[in-house]
Amino acid sequence: MPCTTVRMFACAIGLALASVVGCDRSPLPAAVRPSPGDAVYTVRGRVESLPGTRPGSQLRVHHEHIPDFRGRDGQVHRNRDGTAGMLEMSMEFPLAPGVSLEGIAVGDAVELTFEVGWNRPPPFFAATAMHKLPPGTQLRLTGP
Repeated sequence: MPCTTVRMFACAIGLALASVVGCDRSPLPAAVRPSPGDAVYTVRGRVESLPGTRPGSQLRVHHEHIPDFRGRDGQVHRNRDGTAGMLEMSMEFPLAPGVSLEGIAVGDAVELTFEVGWNRPPPFFAATAMHKLPPGTQLRLTGP
């Protein structure tokens, strides 16, 4: 599958965050804590991995399409195929301070809220809330 601008953004953000927080499991430094971001999104998805389930693992969620996702310029992002927003994809989400994963397991359907901060060096994103959806919740996802 060709790499989209959004996927490149997600990879760049992930690399930037890795360089800021490294392998340390302590909360995000004050410089990257959400307060307040440029945008907040709530999306549903399926948990693919949790922090600590294997060395170097982080929260990874395969999320549904986010049609109103805005880029750095504040405009709704357009993908190469013309689809608006952020396409459905699997992403790692750093956790903001105070976010609990208690009761969440790999394979669970969840609702995730995350914040994007475009105007901070480096740009960042972080999960600010997550809760488990009822068993049997139908998600709009392709693949597993």
